[in-house]
Amino acid sequence: MRLKDIQASSVPAKHSGECIETLRREEDGPHVPQTPEYYEWWYFDGHFDNGYSAVIVFHRAVAFLPSRLPALEITLIAPDGTEHRALRLLSASEFQIAPDRADITIGECGVVDGGSSYEVRAWADTAEGLRIGADLVLEGLLPGWKFGQSKTVVAGLDGFGWVVPLPRARCHGTLRVGEQSIPASGVGYHDHNWGQVSLSKLVAYWHWGRIYAGEVTCLYADVVGRQRRPDVPTGLLMLALGDKIVFNTSLVRIEEGELAFHPKARRTYARRLSLRSEMDGAPIEVDLESRQVTSAFDFLDSVHPIRKWLVNTFVTRPAYLRHRSDVRLRFTYQGHAYDLKGETINEDMYLRRR
Repeated sequence: MRLKDIQASSVPAKHSGECIETLRREEDGPHVPQTPEYYEWWYFDGHFDNGYSAVIVFHRAVAFLPSRLPALEITLIAPDGTEHRALRLLSASEFQIAPDRADITIGECGVVDGGSSYEVRAWADTAEGLRIGADLVLEGLLPGWKFGQSKTVVAGLDGFGWVVPLPRARCHGTLRVGEQSIPASGVGYHDHNWGQVSLSKLVAYWHWGRIYAGEVTCLYADVVGRQRRPDVPTGLLMLALGDKIVFNTSLVRIEEGELAFHPKARRTYARRLSLRSEMDGAPIEVDLESRQVTSAFDFLDSVHPIRKWLVNTFVTRPAYLRHRSDVRLRFTYQGHAYDLKGETINEDMYLRRR
């Protein structure tokens, strides 16, 4: 893959109100598979007033399985950090989706796309045989958003696409853990990823997360390609106040700090992350510190031992980590200085060596 064949989205905005793209409803619909490496997923989550969190992912083609099977993935995190996770693999015929929106049907599970609201129903069994699931409604509090063209194009194909139909939503419904039904109400989020090029060929690693603090919403990501072009920024940041997105930019400096080793992921990760940018001549500062790793996966666990050794020794150390992090966000908008502290859930995906 040649560098000149890769064109990544960038938004070199320096002032509020610049280059903010809104999302059309059909952009949350499915994409046509064009290569055997095609993948696509629809991600939903909720963080609730009772301390629970839920993550539900509908995979039309799982990016990390050679078979590219469809799947339903559910993660429930209890207030004490206990995590229940289920992955339900499907046949191609079991996954049904409308051609122009995110109406998804998997038997009794699925998504109803209402444009500015979504109904999500999902259940599956954990490896231990515990049935978990959720029935949720997410009602948008911000318009759908995309980051410029919101994709990296590789030789004319969508290599890595990402749009955010619900940057922030009111989320309510019921969580289910075994025979227990748990009413839940809080804040939710929904995004959508797809691509025609294997992520392991294109991406080295990414950091991703968002911050909800009062009326402020902040989304960030740092997506670093295997072949880095020095003239293409890897970070992005979005700020919203109330029901309005006021700023997004790729002019972000991102630094990792305090590397630590996680035995389950079998690799190092950054416990601290700092993001620095500027809007209207005033600094934006975001600092995160991981307080708890709630999920850690080594993607080589299911690989043949000899292949695992070859891949790990010469190529990669693929792993995923989800954190509960303390966060501080500082910025100035229209003369008002914001200095906010709180907690967020953020993730790291490592596909290549550091």
